[in-house]
Amino acid sequence: MVQYFAIKARYPEHLLFYRMGDFYKLFEVSEVAAKALGIVPTKRGKHEGHDLPMCGVPVERSEDYLDRLILQDYKVAICEQIEDPEEVHRRGGKSVVRREVVRLVSPGTIDADPGAASVNAIVGLETCWPSQGQQIGRMSVGRSGRCRTDQSFNLLFFREL
Repeated sequence: MVQYFAIKARYPEHLLFYRMGDFYKLFEVSEVAAKALGIVPTKRGKHEGHDLPMCGVPVERSEDYLDRLILQDYKVAICEQIEDPEEVHRRGGKSVVRREVVRLVSPGTIDADPGAASVNAIVGLETCWPSQGQQIGRMSVGRSGRCRTDQSFNLLFFREL
């Protein structure tokens, strides 16, 4: 658990999907995550004399669970095993599989399905009275455009780049 807590300390605002075999485990905040995901929390031993709450999701369904968390405004750090557990086993002793955060997911970074009814967009504003220039990008399909608003007439003009 030393490795988990060291990684978690670097991402305090994120839920940590910590890869253990075929599952991503969530510790500490598992009650919060379990409620958000609609799954039952459990425990995994003790840490510093206290029960260690835990919940987990299968790796093969992790994108579904990520979507649920992102829609509820959670940030998630994905922590993967970056070496083969069999190699670690051959080293013997109490060796631990090395892990690193390989992906950060938040409501501002998740890619939308290009065919979805809603679109993730990013907008940059430049204010010049009486009009404003805006740069708009559709992250999920790699398209961007520029538009201009005229506040005096409440008009919006858009041109795709």
